Amino acid sequence: MDGSCIGAATKVIRARTATEVEALGLEAVLRFIDRYHGQTVIVEMDAKMVVQAVQKHAYPRAYWGKIAQRGGDLLLANPNV
Repeated sequence: MDGSCIGAATKVIRARTATEVEALGLEAVLRFIDRYHGQTVIVEMDAKMVVQAVQKHAYPRAYWGKIAQRGGDLLLANPNV
């Protein structure tokens, strides 16, 4: 990968915490890129708590944990992401 960006998006999301916003953003981008079947897609995030929860499949019982779990499920269903 040469680090080029082929797309970017901004979306207003209402949530109570920054972590909820990050988890909702992950879910939104995964639903958006679902249309790129077979293509390799790289998603970059800086929300350490969300990234670690998804990587470890260890989701807290907080609202954002449920959202992150949905994002993790989408990642499992799309191995090219």
